[in-house]
Amino acid sequence: MGILDTIQSNRYLDANIWIYALEGYPAFIQDLNQLFQSID
Repeated sequence: MGILDTIQSNRYLDANIWIYALEGYPAFIQDLNQLFQSID
């Protein structure tokens, strides 16, 4: 299950998602890039 499937039912993004994105956390960077591209 990917990050998009996990948060599909939520209407907001948790602060941790923004922190990981801003810090470029390597374990999640690909998933976060995919997430933000799909939102865009």
